[in-house]
Amino acid sequence: QDAKPRKTRMGRCLGDTIVQFEKAENSSLNLVGKAKGKVVRQSIINPDWDFQKMGIGGLDNEFNAIFRRAFASRVFPPEVVEQLGCKHVKGILLFGPPGTGKTLMARQIGKMLNSREPKIVNGPQILDKFVGESEANVR
Repeated sequence: QDAKPRKTRMGRCLGDTIVQFEKAENSSLNLVGKAKGKVVRQSIINPDWDFQKMGIGGLDNEFNAIFRRAFASRVFPPEVVEQLGCKHVKGILLFGPPGTGKTLMARQIGKMLNSREPKIVNGPQILDKFVGESEANVR
């Protein structure tokens, strides 16, 4: 539109936050399913997961954070992601004390996505006293 800089307001997206996208006049993007005068709310991620059925009860907030971080960019068409310069998350490192559900969450996410079993790595097994052996253990 005009070349004047606009002040950008920043904040947090909460459960009742509504985000509207409007096409700029000179944009090459086409918005599909535009609302005509009414607000259409569609959540990117379903907030009603049944964690008890998945076997990870009590880790709701952690699972939501992992899921959002890993899959939020994959909701948009590849052309939009490319124009925005975003990169998809290709891996997640879960760390913490023993018995906190890291392996359980990795396995359940793998089952949800119908993918192969995730590679579970024990940190001390990677390290080696010989030069180059630690790198070989990672492979």
